[in-house]
Amino acid sequence: MCHATTAPPRPAETRALREALALLKARFPGALIWFGNATGHFWALTDDRLVEALTPADLARRLEAGRAAVSARQVAPPSWSAQALHPAYGR
Repeated sequence: MCHATTAPPRPAETRALREALALLKARFPGALIWFGNATGHFWALTDDRLVEALTPADLARRLEAGRAAVSARQVAPPSWSAQALHPAYGR
């Protein structure tokens, strides 16, 4: 049986990868962020989604876009009123 192997990363690549991950983790402390050795992609797991990107910058953009979308949903007033749900709440 023959298995394909990839060359181990060079020290400069490993250092750059660690630095990129550290910056992402500092910028998005609520997300679990990692580099997938098998995929060669950057990944983040947030409260509500799994995000994949080819570069650290792209992952940051996608996480920011998700953060903005969550903020917009939180700021929007509800389309219902508490009183409509239960009359006692309107007192």
